[in-house]
Amino acid sequence: EAAPLDRVVAELCEAAGVHDFDVSRLFGLVRGHVSGETESARARLQALILAHAFQAVERDGKLVFLPLPRRSAAMLSRAETAYEDDGGGISEIRAAAAEVVGRVRLGHVAAEAGYEDRVAEAVFPGDGADGVTALDLPMAMTGPEGLAVAERWLAEARIARDQLRLVLPPSRRALGAGEMVALEDGS
Repeated sequence: EAAPLDRVVAELCEAAGVHDFDVSRLFGLVRGHVSGETESARARLQALILAHAFQAVERDGKLVFLPLPRRSAAMLSRAETAYEDDGGGISEIRAAAAEVVGRVRLGHVAAEAGYEDRVAEAVFPGDGADGVTALDLPMAMTGPEGLAVAERWLAEARIARDQLRLVLPPSRRALGAGEMVALEDGS
């Protein structure tokens, strides 16, 4: 039966022997989740992480599960970045156009139709990119939920094309893994 996402993640952590964790910021409903007996805890969580858009980060020795950030936690300028042996500042990296995905196909189990296998597909309009990413999630979802996950993955793949590499100084130690930052140009 359907169960709250935070309770499912907590149960998987406890079954794996992890007791110092925080799921208090997770929200969502898991309609059904299938995992094999031989899968690792990480593999069991992966489908949930992908479907429900959250991340697992270590903070002060505790495993913390957080929704993907929607806003930046801080504004950074190039002058604030630390310098390393290979230089400093901010390095901008853009993946080649050939690596950009134009179509996502998501296999899942239909929660509303007798648990049949279904496929949700999202296509970036007018893109012309031939790349197709296909993934099967061992989860039960409604049709609209499957489509929403496929569309989010397609959008995230576009965003992930652009990467920044930077090193923060000790004065910015309060920023933790998994937080979003903004640059002074608004990006």
